[in-house]
Amino acid sequence: MNSEGAKYLLKDGVSLGSETDLVSFMYFMMARGHLDDTIRRISFFENLSLHFDTPSQDIAGVLAEFFEKIAPAALNFTSLDIHTAEALLVSYPPLGTAIAKLTTLEALELSFGGEHCAVLLRNLQSKLVTANITFGDGEREDEEIPRRDRDPILLLQGSQSTLESLDTSFAVSSPDGPCYANVTSLSLSYMDLPDIEDYIRAFPNLRSLSAFECSGYGDDPETWADRREMSMLSQLEFGTWRSLHHYWGSVLILWTFGLTCRIPSIEIDFDDHELDVEKLEDVLRDVHPSHLVLKLPEASCLLDHGFRSALRVPEDLQVLDLRVTFNPYKDSTLLTGDLLDSLVDIARASSASVAN
Repeated sequence: MNSEGAKYLLKDGVSLGSETDLVSFMYFMMARGHLDDTIRRISFFENLSLHFDTPSQDIAGVLAEFFEKIAPAALNFTSLDIHTAEALLVSYPPLGTAIAKLTTLEALELSFGGEHCAVLLRNLQSKLVTANITFGDGEREDEEIPRRDRDPILLLQGSQSTLESLDTSFAVSSPDGPCYANVTSLSLSYMDLPDIEDYIRAFPNLRSLSAFECSGYGDDPETWADRREMSMLSQLEFGTWRSLHHYWGSVLILWTFGLTCRIPSIEIDFDDHELDVEKLEDVLRDVHPSHLVLKLPEASCLLDHGFRSALRVPEDLQVLDLRVTFNPYKDSTLLTGDLLDSLVDIARASSASVAN
C-alpha cells in the first residue's frame, strides 16, 4: 500500500480544509524524504481543492512552499480550486506569486476574489481551458474592488488562445479587451445589467450562454428597456453571435440582452415567479427557437390567453417542454380537465410536440 496506494488516494483529487489536512498531505507527498517515492506520488497528483474557512499566514506559508517546491514537478496537476481565495492570498502574498508560476493548470476556480486574485490572474503562466471566477461576495466587498480587478475579459488574456469556458459572478466587462476565439461556453451571474455587447465582441464563437440574477439590483422597467435598446443598436452596428445554440436563464435577462441572433434551444424561467407574457413574446420573436423549455411558476399560467398566444410566435418551434410548478395557493381551484384542454390548445397553436 505504501508503494502502490498513492494512485488510489490521489485519483479523485485532494481536498484540504484544515491545518491538519494540510500537514498530513505534506507529510504524505514528502514521503519521509524518499525522493523516488515523492516523485512517484507527484505523478498521480492532478486536482487540488482548498477550502479553508479561516485562512492563516501559517497555512498560506506552507501552501506557498508546496507550490514553489513540489507542484512544479507535478506534470499532471491541471485543476486548482481555491475557496475564499482573496483572504488566503492576503494572509501571505508570496502564495499568489508561487501559484502564478505554475504552467500546467488547465482549470482554475477562485471564489470570493479581489485585488490579490487579480494580480495572480494577470501573472498566471498556465494556459487555462476553463475558468470559474467569483469576485467579492455581492454585498460589500465586490463594490470596493476596482473595476480593472474584476473584469475577467482583461484578467484572463494570458489564456486568450486556449480558454474555452468561463463562469463568472459579480464581474464587470470592458469594450476594449482581447478576443477569445475558442470560448464556446459562458455563464454570467449576480451582475448589474451586463453590457452583453462586450461579451459578443470578446467571445464571438459562443455556443452556450447562461445568465442568472443579471437584471440589476432594484432597477426599474425603464432601465431594462434602455439597456435592451442600447444592446440591439450595438448589434445592428457591430454584429451579433452567429453560432449561439443554447440559452439558459430568465425571460427578463434575455429580454434586456436584446439578442437579435437565432438561438435554436432556450430554457427559460420567470423572475419573481411572475408570468411576463409581453417579454416572453418579444424574446420568442427575437431568437426563433426550435426547442423551447419553459419553467412555469404556477399551473394557472397554462390557462392564460396571452401565454397561449405568445407560443404561436416562433414559427420554427419543434419541441415545447413545459415544466410546471404547482402553486398550492393559486392553483388550488384549478380543474384537471381545464389544464388538459389548455395543453391540447397549446399543442395545436404551437405546431410543436409538447413534453411534460
